Amino acid sequence: MNINTIDNDITQARKVSDKTRLSVLNFLKNEINKIAKADKNRQPTDDDVITAGNRLVKQTKETMSFIDPSDDRYKSLSNEISIITEYLPKKMGKDELHSLISGILNDESTPEGKAQRGFVMKVLNSQYRGM
Repeated sequence: MNINTIDNDITQARKVSDKTRLSVLNFLKNEINKIAKADKNRQPTDDDVITAGNRLVKQTKETMSFIDPSDDRYKSLSNEISIITEYLPKKMGKDELHSLISGILNDESTPEGKAQRGFVMKVLNSQYRGM
């Protein structure tokens, strides 16, 4: 997901007075910018969106683990997670992942032995990050 899409959605949320969405998107954008600035003050990338989004989802889920599911705050946090996940790549299913790994292993350039696992992880992380 592109940082410009988040900017556009922030503007849209502001126009329709969606305070929850606006707050979550501003927080997400702030986290994305922190990551980019920490890395030589560069422009944010799609990888930064994935990193920040995953980090925020993880933190929010941890917070939810301490709250009673019938509490309104729990429902609010669940809504925040659903907003953040809109900007993350869709997660792969087991079958799709197994198919990708099989394809990589069947490739002639895949090394044998212990190096094979590292090679598969390298390819998956470089081509399918966040999925």
